[in-house]
Amino acid sequence: MNGVAARSLRSLLGLLWFGFWFLLCFPGLALWLSGREVALRGGGWATAAALLIAAAVAVIVRTTATFVREADGTPVPLDPPRAFVSSGLFRWVRNPMYLAYEAILVGEALLFGSVALAAYAAGFAALAHVYVVRFEEKELARRFGDSYRRYCDAVPRWLPKRPTDRAACLSKTGRIS
Repeated sequence: MNGVAARSLRSLLGLLWFGFWFLLCFPGLALWLSGREVALRGGGWATAAALLIAAAVAVIVRTTATFVREADGTPVPLDPPRAFVSSGLFRWVRNPMYLAYEAILVGEALLFGSVALAAYAAGFAALAHVYVVRFEEKELARRFGDSYRRYCDAVPRWLPKRPTDRAACLSKTGRIS
């Protein structure tokens, strides 16, 4: 199996493991613990939820492909990228995958009309923020140095915004020059 195929497989397995626990099992547990009868909503709420979840899945697929192709690694913490990537959606926001996971959880809360799932989504967002700030960003700064620090200065952590001239330091390959 060549490098891209092996990284793709490892990424898929990691995403399935993460998705199984954090996007299916834990939300299911939150629904069960809430004691409410579990029923899908219909109409406009279901449509909005489905569109939000579909868009989030597209973001996850796109960002994972970026990691596999450009970063010589995966988005899985046990198999991190070997090269720093700041292209594609990473030019707009530093954490598009966490935002996509959060969007899936919000979509699930809408789909089931569940306050328990909304609370789980809020808790997930808080924990993701703590993890990113206290661990992930420090590790990326250690591994990629000034390139990562300049990237952090140019690209917001959570609220996507159009790349500015300040982000012009991004090369076509996604590495900061």
